Amino acid sequence: MARISTYPLDSSITKNDKLIGTDGDDNSETKNFAVDTFAEYVKSKILPYSTFSFFIDRNSSGVISITEHMNDTGLTFTFAGAVTHIDMTASNNITNNKVSFISTCHNAGSGQGAQAAVALFQPKYLASNGTALSRLIPVTPFDSATPVEFSAWAEFKIYN
Repeated sequence: MARISTYPLDSSITKNDKLIGTDGDDNSETKNFAVDTFAEYVKSKILPYSTFSFFIDRNSSGVISITEHMNDTGLTFTFAGAVTHIDMTASNNITNNKVSFISTCHNAGSGQGAQAAVALFQPKYLASNGTALSRLIPVTPFDSATPVEFSAWAEFKIYN
């Protein structure tokens, strides 16, 4: 093996790259470590959580659109709504006591939405299958037949 200083520099690091190091749990053997695995290990030691942040918009017809800003949770989230609430569902189980949900901004729209209460808050419970974050966004409509129009930036964190 040549001196490490003689190897060329890789200016484009990808998840397929490898690092060389010592495996302290296996008789100090020299081994390769995948960059993405190493990065996940370091991240888990620095950040105690993963994040799903998004912009949610619901028009006066009840159509929900989501613009994802960041998702390093490894999960896929779907949204479904009714006049009185919006449910968020995760693709895998999430432990209820390791969840926080923060609304950084929310706006009720004009007309129906201006006369309604829109509240975004931490989920109080998970559905029995452990994936549905029910009643994530409860809405108190002025007219119980018309969906409330609103938009919001939100951040959902899952703690390790």
